[in-house]
Amino acid sequence: MKIFSLIIMFYSSFLFSQKKIKIIDSETKIPIPEVRIGYDNEISYTNSDGFAMIPNDAKNVELYTLQYEQGLFPVKNIIELKPIYREIQEVIIKTVDAKKIINSVLRNYDKNYETRTSIYNGSLKSRSEADNKLDRMLVIDMNLWTLNNKYDYRKNVDDFLQVNLKNKKFDKNRKDDKTYIFNKKNGTTEKKYIKSFLQKFFLYDQLYAIDYYTKGMKINGNIINESGDIQTIKYRSERTNITDLLYFEGIMEFNKKENTIIYLQCSQIQENVTEKYTNYFDQEIVINTNLFSVTYDMYKKDGKYIPAKILIKTSSNLILDNKTYPSVRYTEFVFRTHKFANKNGLLQKIDLEKPFGVDIIDNSIKDTKILLSSEEQKFVDEP
Repeated sequence: MKIFSLIIMFYSSFLFSQKKIKIIDSETKIPIPEVRIGYDNEISYTNSDGFAMIPNDAKNVELYTLQYEQGLFPVKNIIELKPIYREIQEVIIKTVDAKKIINSVLRNYDKNYETRTSIYNGSLKSRSEADNKLDRMLVIDMNLWTLNNKYDYRKNVDDFLQVNLKNKKFDKNRKDDKTYIFNKKNGTTEKKYIKSFLQKFFLYDQLYAIDYYTKGMKINGNIINESGDIQTIKYRSERTNITDLLYFEGIMEFNKKENTIIYLQCSQIQENVTEKYTNYFDQEIVINTNLFSVTYDMYKKDGKYIPAKILIKTSSNLILDNKTYPSVRYTEFVFRTHKFANKNGLLQKIDLEKPFGVDIIDNSIKDTKILLSSEEQKFVDEP
């Protein structure tokens, strides 16, 4: 009985050490998702309902999100943000050479972005849906060690990137449901997907890929908002010569004074990227992937920019018996805290050749700062 009471006291202490806030549009009163919240050298984000958990004693928070005012705000139960602009198509100021910006940022990358050996503590969240219904939800704590905040294709991945999985917070998957028509009968592609995710982990490598695959081509940009030294630029490349890759497009925030890209959303528009598999009913399902998107959110710490969040989104169509079903997969990592490290790597690390969630080093702590949306919570709670 005494032990049970201690557990209750500890859990209650955790709950009351945090409080939930909501961030909304000041004009429409609609919740704003993906708002970056900074406090006490820690990072979190609002969920799709506009909610986030922060320390109970936090007095002020640093808020950042595209298209809204940014800065330091006093903590209230509901914080309202003013939109900077509404219809970005209607407020184009002038055109810029986005390719030239990317080239310049790459040349000066080591001067402006953190490249020292680092350890990040954060949360990995993966969710997928088919036919507009959730079928996978995974949230897990993760330590990430990186040699220089870049991906080195010449080396073994363990030499420059190591991962420690600490606690699985939520894990709901329909993969064992043999009545679910979208399940594979044999095998998964998760291993392949995780490797692809790790290869996209760093802003430098994504900028390099855009520059490389558009060699000799233009990337046209339109400034859709300018505030001080910060330009918000909508860009699109010419059609590439790469098989199945039509073009790159997206939005970036560029600090022209510091010559840094502090936010990048990049979509690869694709065609004819097709896979096939068989479900438990021996029916063939064709996967047509038409969009691969990656987003990087960066912030300045001790004079250098470091990552706050990476988000990968894959959009596909599933074709079964001549019917088409939309499918979307999201994988994100929030870099909650950052500290410098030695070059020896992690004492404990997982095998990156295995799917995430297999080798969990410590699964004893269930408390989490990840706040699921109402839709996600309902899915997790379902039998």
